[in-house]
Amino acid sequence: MIGNHEEFSGQNPYIQTLFQYQVPLGINRLLLNLKLNNKVEYKIAMVHKSRFNSILNPVHSSHRELTLYYPTADVVCTSHTHFPAIYTFPYPKDDELFDRILIKTGTFKDKDAYTFKYFNPYRISHMSTPAVVLYPDKRKMIGFFRYQDAVEFVRGMSYDKC
Repeated sequence: MIGNHEEFSGQNPYIQTLFQYQVPLGINRLLLNLKLNNKVEYKIAMVHKSRFNSILNPVHSSHRELTLYYPTADVVCTSHTHFPAIYTFPYPKDDELFDRILIKTGTFKDKDAYTFKYFNPYRISHMSTPAVVLYPDKRKMIGFFRYQDAVEFVRGMSYDKC
C-alpha cells in the first residue's frame, strides 16, 4: 500500500522493486483477493488513511471500513496512525459468523513522536507490525501482534497437519 510517506514514481527504487516482482500496489486503498493452493480464498482490504480513526479504539477504523466498504473481507488493515493493534472477532457472512481480523499497522520507529502526539493514549511507544497467518489448505487465520511471532509460528508449523 502506498501511503503519505512513499513517493509513487518510477524513480523510487522501492516502488521499482515492487513492480519488478508484480506486487499489487494501491494508492490509499486496495482489495486483494488471494487464492492459496487453488483451494482457499481470502480477501484482504488495505486502507492507508481512513477517516474513522479513534484514540480510544485503534481498530475502529478497520471495523468501520469492514462494515461500510468491505463487508466480505477476511482481513481489514488500516494504517497512517503508527499505533499497532489487532483484533479478531466473528462477523456475519451468508447467515453465518466467520472470523474477521482487523489490523492497525504500527511503526518501525522506536518512540515515534508522531504516534505520541496524535494517536497514542499511552505514555509508551512500541515498534510493532501486526501480521496474519493464512492457512493454505483450510479456512483458518491466526493474528499476531508482532510479525516476528508470526514468522516464528510458521517456521514451527507442520504443514501436513494444517
